[in-house]
Amino acid sequence: MTRQPPSSLLFVCTGNICRSPTAEGVMRHALKERGLSLRLDSAGVASYHIGEAPDPRTQAMARRFGLDLCDLRARRLTPSFTPALFTTPSMRPYLASTAATAARTTCSSARAP
Repeated sequence: MTRQPPSSLLFVCTGNICRSPTAEGVMRHALKERGLSLRLDSAGVASYHIGEAPDPRTQAMARRFGLDLCDLRARRLTPSFTPALFTTPSMRPYLASTAATAARTTCSSARAP
């Protein structure tokens, strides 16, 4: 059976105001440079910052590299999110309990291709 490439990616971190929106912004930029399209999203496993923009320090660093994150807002991971996930190794236990159906299609940054 041939494995199909994902049609969407969800980046996950704790509060969705630093790592995951940065990853989403980097991937959005990389895809645009290559003329490719993929549905991108990001979320956090905690509810600390729902509705907030990425941390000002995160936005400042992103701007230094030509990335614009100002349209992103923190959201909490729910079971309705896409099954194609990209996260850090420390988030895998939270994903298993929150989005169990996605656990087998999760790639953590330590094992990223």
